[in-house]
Amino acid sequence: MQSSTKSAPFIKRIGESKLRHKCSLEFANLALAEKKARMKMPETLEFLLASGIVLDGASRGISEIVSLCLKHFPELMWDESFTNELMKEIVSGRHVELFRLVNPHHIPYLTNDTWTKHGLMKAVTEWSPRCVTPDVSGAVFLMQRELQWYKVLEDRCDPSSKSLQLLEDPLMKKRRRQKTYWEVFVEYKVASDRQHM
Repeated sequence: MQSSTKSAPFIKRIGESKLRHKCSLEFANLALAEKKARMKMPETLEFLLASGIVLDGASRGISEIVSLCLKHFPELMWDESFTNELMKEIVSGRHVELFRLVNPHHIPYLTNDTWTKHGLMKAVTEWSPRCVTPDVSGAVFLMQRELQWYKVLEDRCDPSSKSLQLLEDPLMKKRRRQKTYWEVFVEYKVASDRQHM
């Protein structure tokens, strides 16, 4: 083992990185268990909601932290604004693993139906530089992945979402025909393709 780490120091760095990751998760698990044991549930939930730990983890795609927090405190998902913000972060960042983790916990009948329709569809139509991940090569694959995200969220909303129109900005004075989410989605994708050419 000694000779392989001298000839390939990157192997040693990868091993150290994995060990740090594992230790960090164990520490987070212990910290959450200790908070659960020493603090009252409302105080702990308020701390997690106010600190933004879970939302920050979700925005960075760290599914292990989000999973640990939901494992120790599933009551987090009962806070409507937190749930909406969490789903928006996950969709905006296109974090598949987190979406699979949180989607079963998302309780649609407790959330505002208008937000579910408009908030998630708006998040999926907007282009974010965070969407380009190292495992997606080429514009065609990226477009296929974006279409899959759109389809999943469209199916998750009600059937009328194909003709659902973008909520109008109250600051806009002009009355113009509102575009559907599909039209906005296509515009964003065409514009982003032109920028990357």
